[in-house]
Amino acid sequence: MSKYIDHISKSMEKKENIRNISIVSHVDHGKTTLSDHLLQSGGLISKTMAGSARALDYLEEEQRRGITIKTANISFIYNYNDTPYLINLVDTPGHVDFSGMVSQALRLVDGTVIVVDAVEQVMAQTESVIRQSMNECLRPILFINKIDRLINELKLPKEEIETRINNIIQMVNELISQYAPERFKKKWKLKFDEGSVIIGAALHGWAISKYSKSIPQFSKIIEFRNALGLVSIILLLWAISGVFGALNRSMNQVWNVQRDRKFLIRKFRDILMALFAGSLLLISIEANSLFPILRSLSIVEASIVLDIAGKLLSMLFVGIAFTLIYKFVPNEKIRWKYIWPGAIFGIVLFDAAKSLFVLYLAHFANYEMIYGSIASVIAFLVWIYYSAIILIMGAELNSEYARMTEK
Repeated sequence: MSKYIDHISKSMEKKENIRNISIVSHVDHGKTTLSDHLLQSGGLISKTMAGSARALDYLEEEQRRGITIKTANISFIYNYNDTPYLINLVDTPGHVDFSGMVSQALRLVDGTVIVVDAVEQVMAQTESVIRQSMNECLRPILFINKIDRLINELKLPKEEIETRINNIIQMVNELISQYAPERFKKKWKLKFDEGSVIIGAALHGWAISKYSKSIPQFSKIIEFRNALGLVSIILLLWAISGVFGALNRSMNQVWNVQRDRKFLIRKFRDILMALFAGSLLLISIEANSLFPILRSLSIVEASIVLDIAGKLLSMLFVGIAFTLIYKFVPNEKIRWKYIWPGAIFGIVLFDAAKSLFVLYLAHFANYEMIYGSIASVIAFLVWIYYSAIILIMGAELNSEYARMTEK
């Protein structure tokens, strides 16, 4: 780190290679996430942490609430065409309550990066920060963020994505024409082919501009998304069958079953059981929150009885799922009377484990800091592991109960 600081100190001597820039936008449009990737390009944070570290949200309150409250600045070296440039970056708050801090920050810089959410488009605070930038005579660059949401969430066709991008550029240009000094109204108009417009997804660490080596066509991305979606479903089903295959082998071991089914039959059964049991478990989670949702919509009144009913409904679906797994997963006909001890044990332990796991994720786990964008996948895999342990413990209880009963 001391060498890096020395490098920055030497770079300060070449004033022509110093760039002072500020990132401004409406709240939650992705300023701090974009800052993470700029810091990663300067070698200050790793690729896995970029986008989730929110490094410039250094206050605990900022990390907790997920918004920038105070202006933060940082210096880093960025190499362009083998020339090191010293970037003095200022990340500003996006909430309207902190507009004063934005004005102060803009007096320190030579240019601004205006970030606009592709889904929400130009918002009230977007207009405010553009006006403030023009008042300080700062030339802007436009970064249209969250393009991935247009493709993956809204599933817009190529024509509508292009129209959305053009509309955002036009709206920002109208605001620049409205607030920019007279001599810069035409000169500062934003155009993609002039390099003043960038589109991308800061969270996923990609962007496209005039200077990109290759510019993908949206139609090809959309076609690839559709094909990838089908492949993903097939691979997911295969992975699920693998999980249930492992459960199948474990439960056969518990019941001392040596024979196995044919491969295709086994895979087909594993996929069907995984889908059915997984659906029941998901329904049980939703059933637990059904009555609170109805209360929030004023459909039913608050009641301890309803809270208990929601909990019992959730446990009922868990019990059905566990019972079916214990009955049909082993390669042997298990009598119904030997299943109920493990099912009851599984219901109680699964419900307790679910509550503890949610508490652990909310207050103790820090998966995002360690695993970055794959944090949710890691958390899901951990939960699958815990659920499998509960299932196997219940199966062992059933097996022991059967042996004790038959003696």
